[in-house]
Amino acid sequence: MGTVVVGSAGPALVAVLAVAVVGKLRDPRGFARTVSGYRLVPARLARAVAWTVIAAEVAVALLLVLPWTLGTGSRASVAGAVCSAALFGGLLCAQVSVLRRGLRVDCGCFGRPGRTTLVGPVSLARTGAMVVLSAMAASAPGFSVAGLPLACGYLLVFAGLGLVLRPGPAPVPAPAEPGPARGPRAGDGFVLAGGRSAQGRTTLFALVTPTCGSCLDALPAFVRAAGHVPVVVVTPFGEAAALREGGLPVLVDPDVFDANGVPWPPYAVLADASGTVLTAGPADSPARLAALLGRPLPPAAGAVPATTTPTPPAGA
Repeated sequence: MGTVVVGSAGPALVAVLAVAVVGKLRDPRGFARTVSGYRLVPARLARAVAWTVIAAEVAVALLLVLPWTLGTGSRASVAGAVCSAALFGGLLCAQVSVLRRGLRVDCGCFGRPGRTTLVGPVSLARTGAMVVLSAMAASAPGFSVAGLPLACGYLLVFAGLGLVLRPGPAPVPAPAEPGPARGPRAGDGFVLAGGRSAQGRTTLFALVTPTCGSCLDALPAFVRAAGHVPVVVVTPFGEAAALREGGLPVLVDPDVFDANGVPWPPYAVLADASGTVLTAGPADSPARLAALLGRPLPPAAGAVPATTTPTPPAGA
C-alpha cells in the first residue's frame, strides 16, 4: 500500500505539469508579462525566463513519464522528481518574495489566458503541495500506473484548495522608503522607440504593465491627472487592452524600462515638449503622483465635492 501511495506522486506531477505547460503555451506573451510582474528579473529577460520555465516543465514531465523511466530504481525518474522539487521550490520562494514586498501579481501557475489568480494562500498551498509530491516521487520506485486513482484524488484536493482558501483582500503596498535616486532624472532625455517622447507639449508618461496589480490600481489616478496634463500610457508588452483606462492613449515599447533605468512599475515621467524629463518617480499611489505633479489631482469623475457644514451661531 505504501508503494502505491508514494508511486502515485509521479502521475499527479505529470498531470499538473501537462496542464501548466498547455496553459502557458496558449498565451506565452501573457506568461512573460507575469514573469515580469514578479519583479525578480529585468523586463528584457522576462520572455527568455518564461520560455525557460516552460521548457523545464516539459523536461521534468518527460523524465517522469517516458517509457525508459519505468522500472525499479530508474535514475531518470529520480532525476525528474529532483528537478521537479527544485522547480516548484524556486516558484514557492518567488511567491513568498512577492508577498513580503506587498505586490499584487498573477501567480501564472497554469498560464490561463484571461484568468488571474493572485499570489496568496491558494498559490502557496498548491505550490507547497507540489514540492511534497516531488519529494515522494523521488523516493518512489518509478512511474506507477497503479497509483493513477490516488493521483486523481490528489488533483481533486488541489482543485478544492481554490474553493477553501479563497484569497482575501489584496495587500496594500507600504510606502517605499526613501533611497538612492533611480530612473530618469530632471534634465535627462526620456527615451522612447521612434522618438515618441517628443509629443510637442508637456506630457505625463505612465509606465505600467498589464499584469502588475499595482499598475492597474494606479490607472484611475493617471486618468485624474489627465485633467492637468496630457497622459500617455507606455507598456513594454503588445497586449495593452487592459490598460486603456479612461480612454488614455497607449504606446508599446519593449525597452522602455531598461532604456530609462526605471526599476519597477508603476512609474511616472513628466517630460516637456522636446522629451526632456522635468520630474519622474514611482507612482504607486495618488499621493505620490500628485507630489510629482506638484498639485492635487482633480477629483474622480462623479465624485461629490466635500462640503463644510456651517457652524451655527452661538445661542442658536
